[in-house]
Amino acid sequence: QIDKCTANVTMEETVYAYGNGDGIYSKYHGTSEAYIIGAGAVALNKGEISNCEVEVNLTVTGKRETSGYGVAKTIARLGGFVRENLGTVEECKASGTITFGNTEFDKVYLGGFVDWNNSKIQNCYTEVNMSYDGNVNAFGGFVGTNEDGGAIISCYSAGDVTSYSSAGDVGGFAGRNYAGASITKSFTTSNVEMFSMPA
Repeated sequence: QIDKCTANVTMEETVYAYGNGDGIYSKYHGTSEAYIIGAGAVALNKGEISNCEVEVNLTVTGKRETSGYGVAKTIARLGGFVRENLGTVEECKASGTITFGNTEFDKVYLGGFVDWNNSKIQNCYTEVNMSYDGNVNAFGGFVGTNEDGGAIISCYSAGDVTSYSSAGDVGGFAGRNYAGASITKSFTTSNVEMFSMPA
């Protein structure tokens, strides 16, 4: 259990993915995919978090390099407060910025408060400004993906959401809300801008 905490987090993260003569692999995982996974407060929550506040300033860059037989993939999964929630989060706030330094990610999942929610979040607020210059998969001002079993109650988002692509699921509050998931008594004042870049 985490209760009554504050944090100011500044991160600069770079992920590299390589292809070589033995096939495709990543520097970190030994597979064809290199991940960057992170959040302002907690990467994976399976417990209880309450009355916490974080200011996050995160800049991410990714690079693909090819040789031999293929091109490896780079994937980013980021949340302003928590990356993946499988527990309970109540009365918490996230603010700050999440930006990307280039467009070399193959898949991007972003949430101003949480990237992936599969449990309960209540009475929480985010004002994290996010922008990505490339295709996104799920991109929401509060939650990127609210999965089956996820419940978001009395929450709101106010951070800017900017996507320089017409692809992906982009929303002021949620990028994706699946069957079996719920969002109640929540709202957004997030400014959403989507720009389709010329080929």
